Amino acid sequence: MIRPPLSDIRTFLRGVVAAHPAEPCLVTTDGLELTYQGFDEWVNRAANLIADRGISKGDAVALILPNCPEYLYLWFGLAKIGAVHVAINTRLIGESLRYQIDKAESSLVVVHRELANAYHQACNGLASVREVLVLNEDDRSGLGAELAASNPWDPPAVDIGPGDPLVMMYTSGTTGRPKAVVNPHNAYVRSGHDLARLMALHSDDRMYVFMPLFHGNPQMMGVMPILAAGGSIALSRRFSASHFWDEVRSMGASVFTHIGSPLPILMKQPPNPDDADNPIRLILGGAPAETALAFGERFSCAVLDGWGMIEAGCNTTITPADRVVPGTNGVPRECFDVRVFDDEDRELPKGEVGQIVVRPTEPHVMFSGYHRDPDRTLASMRNQWFHTGDLGRVDDDGNLYFLGRSTDAIRRKGENISAIEIENILNAHPLVDEAAVVGVPDGIAGQEIAGCVVPIEATELTPEALVDWCSSRLADFMIPRFIRVMDRFPRTESHKVQKFKLRDLGTEGAWDRLADQEHQRRKDA
Repeated sequence: MIRPPLSDIRTFLRGVVAAHPAEPCLVTTDGLELTYQGFDEWVNRAANLIADRGISKGDAVALILPNCPEYLYLWFGLAKIGAVHVAINTRLIGESLRYQIDKAESSLVVVHRELANAYHQACNGLASVREVLVLNEDDRSGLGAELAASNPWDPPAVDIGPGDPLVMMYTSGTTGRPKAVVNPHNAYVRSGHDLARLMALHSDDRMYVFMPLFHGNPQMMGVMPILAAGGSIALSRRFSASHFWDEVRSMGASVFTHIGSPLPILMKQPPNPDDADNPIRLILGGAPAETALAFGERFSCAVLDGWGMIEAGCNTTITPADRVVPGTNGVPRECFDVRVFDDEDRELPKGEVGQIVVRPTEPHVMFSGYHRDPDRTLASMRNQWFHTGDLGRVDDDGNLYFLGRSTDAIRRKGENISAIEIENILNAHPLVDEAAVVGVPDGIAGQEIAGCVVPIEATELTPEALVDWCSSRLADFMIPRFIRVMDRFPRTESHKVQKFKLRDLGTEGAWDRLADQEHQRRKDA
């Protein structure tokens, strides 16, 4: 295999535009169609507009935007001037949102008008933020008009190297507050080239992008590979099970990537005679073997799997299109060395379960570090291996099997959720003595959130009150579905909560928020 040269996004984009200037690059559900040349002109407009605001190389710019063309223009425009794109989950509110804007030392914030109130309520007074731009897609004034009027030519040249920071993206915060992962330009470029080859993408392919663009999955596994292949992006506003196949057919998409729940949700839709009559030929994302096989058979497509995290190229391993092994998470990309270690960092024999560790075999293919967090950066690289906190094993053919997370994360509908962050909110309730949050299995969401609380003695604490408390302090996807009020928690001899025992309780006997809502709906009907 010929290894792609080290590169930055500006050089990468210049190359693909030169190779496919008049070919389709971007289509949207509301009828926008751009060629590569047209897309590049909008990227230049964004780059020049942001540069005119005084943003320069190394400055952090936070994007709080839904899936829209402007997100792509700004992402690549920031890359052209060497600024750092800070990807913010659009569902964050309150302290969680303020923490991420502040941690990144954001100089400029671009926020959608529908999210502007949440931003201002949480983030007023942050010292680093010099300006806030509000995008109103329904109004030709404001940022949209400024973009349209901005210079469509290349911004002034800036010295950008393959190891310079490109994107800052947050972890779920499983062992403390979320960490700001800094990825360099070349990590994205290399992901694009590798996955385009391993997925066997070509210039006629169209990548259906429905996952939120602030995630690493659509950025590193969707947008970058399809651009590397000279294909086009079909950008959807959001995932909708009822409109999914209509959008796929209307936009002529042939591939898509996913995390977690989309496949089981789509499988639960009523069967249609034309299920197999769709343009999708291949998909990439983690799914249980039974789900992947059933999905591929019903919808007549190849289902590739993989494993990874944003620190290690997002897709560190993948099942290549030409040798899919159902039930495995594939083999490492050529630029990564992936092994399984015991607690003393000794490599385990094939088939034995341990912690998955990773190190690069080439420069600038992994994250540069955690922003303003040198201690946790150093700790993650113990003995010169990045310790993922994930459990797995490797078979005799080198295929990786991901077996779960040893950290305290909850994986719900594709979101990595910090149990600790939810516990902090529950513990702040005046009637809660102690809280513990765990993930419980769910056939649709992958995992659901169960909040276990011990109330202060002689107080009456209701699940409804706890949910109300969380609703104004947490993003909606972080609000527990199940609440269990307990007299005490099971503990170790050192007084640590035995969360595995809380998980083992499952949901039996717990208050179910969704079931309660349904009961109230029927009662009121």
